[in-house]
Amino acid sequence: MLIKDDPALDIWIIERRRALHRRPELSGQEHETQAFLLAELEALGIERLPCDAGNAVVGLIRGGQPGPTVALRADMDALPITEPEDAPFCSERPGVMHACGHDAHMAIQLGAARLLMAHRERLVGNVKLLFEPAEETTGGARDMIAAGCLENPRVDAVVGLHVSPALPTGHMSARPGVAHGSSDAITLTLQGKAGHAAYPEQGVDAIMIASHVITALQTLVSRETSPLDSAVLSLCMIEGGTAPNILCNQVIIRGTLRTLLPETRQRLKGRVIQITEGIAQVLGGTGEAILSEGYGPVINDAALTARLFEVGRAILGPERVHHSERPSLGVESFGFFAQRVRGVFWNIGCGLGPPIHAREFSIDEACLPIGARMQATLAWELLSELSKKEKEDHA
Repeated sequence: MLIKDDPALDIWIIERRRALHRRPELSGQEHETQAFLLAELEALGIERLPCDAGNAVVGLIRGGQPGPTVALRADMDALPITEPEDAPFCSERPGVMHACGHDAHMAIQLGAARLLMAHRERLVGNVKLLFEPAEETTGGARDMIAAGCLENPRVDAVVGLHVSPALPTGHMSARPGVAHGSSDAITLTLQGKAGHAAYPEQGVDAIMIASHVITALQTLVSRETSPLDSAVLSLCMIEGGTAPNILCNQVIIRGTLRTLLPETRQRLKGRVIQITEGIAQVLGGTGEAILSEGYGPVINDAALTARLFEVGRAILGPERVHHSERPSLGVESFGFFAQRVRGVFWNIGCGLGPPIHAREFSIDEACLPIGARMQATLAWELLSELSKKEKEDHA
């Protein structure tokens, strides 16, 4: 059954998106956002479940008939970006902006909740609403899972989405299998020996060591990784030196390693350590490489992805449903949920425009009710399918 349109939904969901957009909050600071979401769930008559995980919010729509549980996930936090002042309903918090579309994700989820509540008595099973804080930094999904958000009732499948300025409004894309890669934070410490710039032979120049290390690390992708695989090593920060006439004794470099395949991830992490330590030693200094594990990959369940495509073709039309040819190396904390239960993560077109994380990023708000109807319908269809399978298994 496809969820029927709500004539008043368009205006309702846009109003909530704009309210969220005006009051963005950074990771770990989503207090006002949390209060807003709780008030909206209460107004819809949706039960709140406890979740001791920062500013997380969990709601539960209990269907009129018992059955399995499907979760919908939306992220909450904004970014430290200054929005152009002439933007419509501009951020009222200087230096903070919903430049990744999380305001749209929350509004879509609220819209899906409203649609499902209108049909709750016919719903077989439950829909759990997961609102995740700190997605942009530490990944609030981990804390939510540790706090038991996937239990009581136990979640059988989880669905997430992201607005995409690479797709026209009314279009969607997804792919089964690996959809997003993993990330690891890199910190390199290169130690030399300070000395007078006029007598370099008396010291060990850490900047010189750093230059060789940086050059060598770039070959890990260009010469040690198959062109048919994907990896990105980006060194984005460098600190070192105290004066223009003193040899630098220490350089600290920070960046990220992003990969798709687990074996590529482990191999490259090992090579980063080997190259850093080896080159520093050869050049008379010492090197240390610390790689801190970040987000894991997002792996879409094949059957859930197939059902997503069916719903997309029914709602949007076959010509607007796209199979993503390649995974993205942009990471997503949704992967933590999908590692615990079957999951599917997809992109909804929000109008072609500037990329996410750009201060000029904006969305075509016509995508909001489309996303809400897609999420509500997919949750409904998955519950029907899971419930049918449960009955067959117990027959």
